[in-house]
Amino acid sequence: MQTSGPLAVIGTKVVSGTKAKLTTSTSPMLNGVSIKSFAANTNKIYVGDGDVTVGGGYELSPGQEHLFRVQDASTLWVVGTDGTVCFEGT
Repeated sequence: MQTSGPLAVIGTKVVSGTKAKLTTSTSPMLNGVSIKSFAANTNKIYVGDGDVTVGGGYELSPGQEHLFRVQDASTLWVVGTDGTVCFEGT
């Protein structure tokens, strides 16, 4: 699910063993994109560019959140064995 408005994008992404773009929205971000791994997740989720792999990206443990200083949320990819992340970009 995803909603967007001027300079904002908000949504959730279900993560599986296949890497996927966080969002396809190309709205420009002024402050970056905050990504949070759901606390109910049982495994780590990895965030990075199109080359991200399980064990090869910025590691988010269950419940952890990080602000990625990017201007385009569609440049971020996520991967993990399973889980869900939520994100907000402004």
